[in-house]
Amino acid sequence: MRSGNRAAYKLRNFFRGILRAKDSKKSVGSQEQPQSAETIQAWLVSRLARELRVEPHEIDPRDPFSYYGLDSRTAVTLSGELEDWLGRRLSPTLLWDYPTIEALARYLAQESDVSESATSSKH
Repeated sequence: MRSGNRAAYKLRNFFRGILRAKDSKKSVGSQEQPQSAETIQAWLVSRLARELRVEPHEIDPRDPFSYYGLDSRTAVTLSGELEDWLGRRLSPTLLWDYPTIEALARYLAQESDVSESATSSKH
């Protein structure tokens, strides 16, 4: 099995496990504070590296999710796990709109900053 195919297989299994955990109500826990782009990116890199059994420095945040074998089902599952971790609703199509770890992390951090300032201005 080519290493790219093996990585894709491992990643699909990883996200299936996440889906099972979510179905059994085992949540990852939500964050109470907005997360920076760097924190979100580190979280995504760590999750992918752990599943692919590679070192985090082997994950390039500029590579598209498809490079790591992400199909539509696993992309939606990852969006759900991110939603749980960040403690806010996310679009299940987010990984198509922001197809790299770097782009997704930057978007989520900016969205969080906008939400935080809107909440602060109401008080």
